[in-house]
Amino acid sequence: MPCPKNPTWTTSLPAAMVLMAPFDILASLAMDIYLPIVPAMPEILKTSPDVIQLTLSLYMICLGLGQIVFGLISDRIGRRPVLIGGALLFAGASVLL
Repeated sequence: MPCPKNPTWTTSLPAAMVLMAPFDILASLAMDIYLPIVPAMPEILKTSPDVIQLTLSLYMICLGLGQIVFGLISDRIGRRPVLIGGALLFAGASVLL
């Protein structure tokens, strides 16, 4: 499906910001929830601090790679389906975990 030459913006900028802000905040919120318990995790999980730090590194790597991969997908099929799919995936994983 070719992109229109002059796409029209049908939503006001403030409305778009209100709709997009929660999705932008989720990545930061996930890290802010995780970080306070990090010092206690090695003892609780009976593992080394290195393994716990590795989880933080892997989270950041996956976050960066996800932006590249899903950015390309959203360019191909549109941002709305990718955003809705990601939100549903996040909600489903949150309920299951």
